Amino acid sequence: MDRDRWAFLATRAYTKGLLSFNKEERGDDRWRLREAIILSEVERDTVVRLDTMVHAAESAAAQYVDSNVFKHHHDKAVSVYHKVRAMLQPYKYAMEMERGTEETLRQTWIDAFGDPDGPEVQKAIEYLETGNVSS
Repeated sequence: MDRDRWAFLATRAYTKGLLSFNKEERGDDRWRLREAIILSEVERDTVVRLDTMVHAAESAAAQYVDSNVFKHHHDKAVSVYHKVRAMLQPYKYAMEMERGTEETLRQTWIDAFGDPDGPEVQKAIEYLETGNVSS
C-alpha cells in the first residue's frame, strides 16, 4: 500500500509543480524530508476536501424535513463522496473495497452453505476433509 500511496501522491505533487525529480534536487541531502513534507501536505489537502464534502452534505441534508427528500439527497451525497474518495485516495479505497469484498464473499458462503461455525456445517466440512463424521 505504501508504494501505491507514494506513487499516487508523488504524481499529484509533480503535476501540481510542487515536486520535481531532477538530479540536482534529488542530490540534496534534504530531498527525503522535503518529499515527505510535500506528500503529507498533498494528502492532507485531499482529506480536507473529503471532509468538506461530508460537512456540506450533512449541512444540506439537515435542511430537509421530508424524510423521502432527505433520504434521496443523503444517498446521492454518499454515492458521490465514495466516487470522489476513490479518485482522491485510490490506495486507501482499494484496501477498504477488499475488506468489503471479503465480507461479501463470507456472507455469500453462509447463504449458500450455512454458518461455518455451526455444528452441522462443521460435520460436513469434517466429512469432506477426512471422509469420517464424528458423533
